[in-house]
Amino acid sequence: MPYDITIEQVLQNLNVKERIALGEGGEGIVFALSKDKVVKIYKSVEPRYLQSVFDFQRSLVEFRFPFEVPLIYEIGNVSGTYYTIEKRLYGVTLDKIFGGLDEEDKYLILNKYFEGLKAIHQVKLPRLPFGQILTSNDQVTGDSWQKFLRLKMEDKIGYSKQWLARDVTNFEQKVARYYEIIETELTCEEKQLVHGDYFQGNVLVQNLGISAVLDFSPHTVVGDYRMDICGAITFLEIDPVFTPTHLDYLYTLAEQEYGKDIRKYIGYYRLYYSFLFANSYEFDKQLYAWCLENLNEESYWK
Repeated sequence: MPYDITIEQVLQNLNVKERIALGEGGEGIVFALSKDKVVKIYKSVEPRYLQSVFDFQRSLVEFRFPFEVPLIYEIGNVSGTYYTIEKRLYGVTLDKIFGGLDEEDKYLILNKYFEGLKAIHQVKLPRLPFGQILTSNDQVTGDSWQKFLRLKMEDKIGYSKQWLARDVTNFEQKVARYYEIIETELTCEEKQLVHGDYFQGNVLVQNLGISAVLDFSPHTVVGDYRMDICGAITFLEIDPVFTPTHLDYLYTLAEQEYGKDIRKYIGYYRLYYSFLFANSYEFDKQLYAWCLENLNEESYWK
């Protein structure tokens, strides 16, 4: 199929004859280059952001995770259109294969999905500030985890208030209450790597194992690992292939690993993610509905 002229220019420049698009997301479109490499062509991107992704991915490889992670080999530019040549990662995202597994294998892969987070959280980054790792116009950091959360909330609510003030009951009171929660409950001293968007669409599965974790992105931060525990469980609620029984299993794993208090923190970060992703009103109505359901559920505010 014919692609946008800017994409065609990059593909021609790289002498890509077999135009196999492997996927497309908000940032750009990915094509196969060979059995080992892909090219990602960006719709719009800041060069300094790409360089920070390149540098960060190089550092990630050194941690020798039990799964593959993205790796940029080269950054290029054709007539103002940026592209990256990257390592090709194999597998199928968890959301696409889960429904076809038998029940025993579903619990096996859920266990491995949960274990994948523990490998990420073993990474300590004491020299970095709390907050977002990748350089961009939206990057927020702080000298404490709580300061980062406050600043990020202010940034996101400042934009999404135009919808949330209309759609969330007692919006202003809930915002004020959440700032109190940050101050009194969300302390964090240890600087751990937090993926920030660890969910079924960013985990590749092959032979009933986790083959790769994708998309270390602007959501990736230095801070509280409990944020990832929340996302890994609650984001599954959006996909009906994951039943309440499957979610209960993950809650049980979390309690066994981190104690019963983890449910409280999952609740706190559920609300944070609901504020954070409320800009989805503009591009993902299903995600926005999930955000509203959380923010309007009064039991989460007690």
